[in-house]
Parts: sequence; C-alpha cells; structure tokens
Amino acid sequence: AHRSTARRPKRRKRGAAGQQDELRFHLLDNRDDALAEQPPNFRRWPLRQEQLRSLRWMQWCEEEPRPFDLITQELRAELHGGGVAAGTASCSSFATLGPQPTFTWQCSLRCREVYDIQGGILGDAVGYGKTATTIGLLDSRRGIRPSAPQEDEPYFFESVATLILVPSNLLEQWVGEFRKFLGDGREAGSCPLRIVAIKTATQLKAMTVQRLRSE
Repeated sequence: AHRSTARRPKRRKRGAAGQQDELRFHLLDNRDDALAEQPPNFRRWPLRQEQLRSLRWMQWCEEEPRPFDLITQELRAELHGGGVAAGTASCSSFATLGPQPTFTWQCSLRCREVYDIQGGILGDAVGYGKTATTIGLLDSRRGIRPSAPQEDEPYFFESVATLILVPSNLLEQWVGEFRKFLGDGREAGSCPLRIVAIKTATQLKAMTVQRLRSE
C-alpha cells in the first residue's frame, strides 16, 4: 500500500530537560521518492509534485512483478491424552525422577500458493487527487498490454481496455475527470481515450467481447 503526506511528524519532549526527543508513530511519506514524467496528455492540468511521486510508485508496481504468498487453507489440531497412542511422546530417561512426563503434539497443515502480482493500493490522503493520479497512470501506460499468467492464458482475451469500478453516484464524475485532464473539459471527442460508461445491468449484459477488444 502507498500513502503520501505533506507534513513530517512532529517531535515531542519526554521527561526532564536534556533527554532525547522521541518521534511519534507515523506512516512513512514519499518525499524522497522519484518523480514520474508528466503524463503525455496532461497539458492543461499537469500533476503536482506529490502526485508525480505517487504516479511513479504506481508505474513501478505495474512494471515489477512481486511474489505474493497466499495461504488458502489452514488446519490445526491438538492431540491430548496420556501415552504415545494418544499423540504424546514419553521420555524414559526421566523414569527415576518421578511421574513420566508427556508432551502434547500439535499438527498444523497449510495449503500455500505463490503468485507474481502487479499493482497495489493507492492510499494518499483526502484531497491529494487520487483520481487524477490514476488517470495519469492510464495515460502514461496507454497501449501497453499486460501479460496473462501462462496457466490462465486460455481464459483471457487481449484488450487494451481498463476496467474501473466506481459507485453509481460517482460514474459521471469520473467521466468528467477524464475529459478534464485528457481533453478540453467540454467535448467528449476531445479525450484521446474511448470511454464506455456502463450505468445499468442491462448495458453490462449487452456488452460483448468484440466491442471491448475494439475499444
């Protein structure tokens, strides 16, 4: 996950004078991150520096696959009771010291799968312009076709389209943001990207793979 902040943490004094200050707990910011280049079509409303740092992090997440270790199932069981037959082990060397000790066994079974993933979660503060930064990512990576996992290739079809899921009350706002940053803010045809806004379930059912591939 990624989060940017415009303020560094404040120091607070602890104890008597002369003692060292202690830093408050805080999330790391991105002040020292590299800046991305301005997206090619962000001419009228360029991204701010903090947005360009977030954009570079997003581009890096798209470019560099990282292993993701996922535990899909986990089972634990404890075996209680006396004697080895009940899942305990005896130690004969302690026989002269008193009662025979027993040890409880615990079985742990895990099913793990490792995937190479690309992407991340942009968690910049409210007002930083996450929508604009996301549109900048799409503009900067326009035409790049991501590769599908080899074992899943038969279930994928090639497309340069990007699927964006938003609440229904924000759909028109997102469409307007695309026109604002990539076009002149007024005419739908001024945006270099084709935007297909699907508002209802009926429109979704009518959508075809051929149309998506042509977009």
